[in-house]
Amino acid sequence: MLQVVHVAQAKMHKNILVVDDEADIREAVKDVLESCLDNASVQAVDSGAAALDFMSHAKVDLIVTDYKMPGMDGVQLLKAIESLSPGLPHILVTAFDRELLHDLGNQARGEHILQKPLDPERLLREVERALAR
Repeated sequence: MLQVVHVAQAKMHKNILVVDDEADIREAVKDVLESCLDNASVQAVDSGAAALDFMSHAKVDLIVTDYKMPGMDGVQLLKAIESLSPGLPHILVTAFDRELLHDLGNQARGEHILQKPLDPERLLREVERALAR
């Protein structure tokens, strides 16, 4: 006789990459996500180039990136990532006004866009939504 065992499906572990050239913001976002998400690992890098390098050797389930960074801005990074990993969820963070946010949304595949200063609760909601996709 076969015995059927039901195993509760655990939440899948997710890998989040935070990209921001400002160390204090990068670390604050990382800290909020690490302290509030028990099923996620959070890594942080300081540039688009570092993000692409990280992604070349690690699986990433979500990118949280600043828009304005030297070298490669957030939209350029997201376009580069789209060619490497189509459909990868992302959140774009910016301090710019709503009109520019609309334009950025069109450029960045219309995904989640958050305006600075970041509200930790809203950040968490958007991260959870993005990971649930």
